[in-house]
Amino acid sequence: MKISLCLHTEKNQHNTSYEQAYHQFIELCVMADRAGFHQIWTGEHHAMNFAITPNPLLSLMDIAHRTTSIRLGTATLIAPLWHPLRLAEEIAYVDLACNGRLDIGLSKGAFTYEYQRLMSGLTSDIAGEMLRESVEVIKGLWRGNYAHQGKYWQFPETSAIPHRQLNHPPLWIAAQSPATVDFAIANDCHVQMTPLWFGEEKVNECIDIFHKAKHQYRKPAKLLLLRHVFITRDRRHKETVLKQFSQFYHEFFAWFNQSNPVSYGNLQGEIIKNEMFSPEQLEKNLLIGSATEVVEQLQQYNDQGVSEFALWLANGMSYQDNYQCLKQFSEEVLPHFK
Repeated sequence: MKISLCLHTEKNQHNTSYEQAYHQFIELCVMADRAGFHQIWTGEHHAMNFAITPNPLLSLMDIAHRTTSIRLGTATLIAPLWHPLRLAEEIAYVDLACNGRLDIGLSKGAFTYEYQRLMSGLTSDIAGEMLRESVEVIKGLWRGNYAHQGKYWQFPETSAIPHRQLNHPPLWIAAQSPATVDFAIANDCHVQMTPLWFGEEKVNECIDIFHKAKHQYRKPAKLLLLRHVFITRDRRHKETVLKQFSQFYHEFFAWFNQSNPVSYGNLQGEIIKNEMFSPEQLEKNLLIGSATEVVEQLQQYNDQGVSEFALWLANGMSYQDNYQCLKQFSEEVLPHFK
């Protein structure tokens, strides 16, 4: 099982400027490259300081020129917000500039907040249809000259330039439902799964869904499992970290539900508390503990046939805390999977 890192720029109470937040993001990426992580993943988000990556391809271009060998991936690009011809070309161009180190994860998106601001009238169901059509178009363009007359996009015969027929990046689809996993594997895409705040029961369900689809379609698909992990020193440190993760997931859910007004990219007002994000519940569900405990759980994922595990280090913590966690993970966990 390969070990990767997922993160993005976060502006929160721990940093003072966008410049500082971005530089800290880059420093963690460079650190992961030097430590020998397989890949860096970063996603697309809009109009929120909670997650600042309006175009992850730009971030990956920058990271490519600061690193040596680590692969670079999007987790994810929001397919409905891109014209697929433009997206196919931008992906090919960035892959060319990154010397073929690029992987592309696509999704329908998760936040209605973003839909409402970038594509009025877009719903989750429509976004799912657009994702599927986008995959069809991108793959068609990468094969060669291609014309398209679909439900959401139409254009005459054209080519995506630069043309990368033989060297295009691997495609991944972010999925939770069996139907989306089926679509991904049937269309020769790999699968990204993120159980979020749920525990091992949900993780096992995700892994089972993937293996059933892989068996059905008999394709060489890979599974990326993305989870929050944090290595703690002792009980007191663990309690502090759990409180921070509780705050993070309360904010995540507020963005998802649009329960709070937003000003200058920040949630306003008091955030509604939810028991499923309490420190006590998250202690049961998340992989927060000693390096030994983390290694044991990751070995279980390896035994279950997970192809790649991504340490999700977007968590609202300070740069210093994440730096220390990444350092300890690199020294005490990563060597077990090389």
